[in-house]
Amino acid sequence: LFATSAQDARTLDSLVAEATAAPAYSPPAWPRDAEMLCGNWRLITTTNGRTGGPVLPLMDAQPDALGAVSVRQRLSRSASGLRCDNVITIARPAGGILSAWTLLPVGGQSSLNLQHRAMVLSESPLRLGIVFDRVTLDANRRGGEAPEEIVSLPVLSLPGFGGVSEEGTFDVVYLDDRLRVTRGGGSLRIFERGDTQERCDRSGRAPEESR
Repeated sequence: LFATSAQDARTLDSLVAEATAAPAYSPPAWPRDAEMLCGNWRLITTTNGRTGGPVLPLMDAQPDALGAVSVRQRLSRSASGLRCDNVITIARPAGGILSAWTLLPVGGQSSLNLQHRAMVLSESPLRLGIVFDRVTLDANRRGGEAPEEIVSLPVLSLPGFGGVSEEGTFDVVYLDDRLRVTRGGGSLRIFERGDTQERCDRSGRAPEESR
């Protein structure tokens, strides 16, 4: 998940460069690819070690001992606009003493949902900007149970804060039915479409909103 070594970063850069240089490659563009862009995306690798701080990379390297971690990004579009939610989930699959720090029951999990208002800054090349506006935390009480919301708070917009910064923008450099590659803040991120095949329909609404 966290490809932080220089060699790993060069390898990923080379693979992306090869994919975007292919004759059949078509750069992602808005609104042509709006439907394909939406969905539940699982982060499979990133060159940004800051994404997980010091703890998550250790968990990723030793999930059985320290607990498992996954990162998802949900992109959705509705009448109120574009949304981008980053969901970090930690789980305790085993009862080892080293995973007790999670404060979760064995088989339990907890998710931190960092919710953002999103906007298209450039249609082609496709560049998105995001502004953090709400945080939600959930967890389950016992392994196997559905998580329950613990707290959900809006993020206050203060003078000088809350706007789109360089860290809050990313370019979508590759997009197909299965993979999405983005660059932003000097880092490369590769996502795989999740099991939930959410997409924006042609009206621009996510499936659950168009019923």
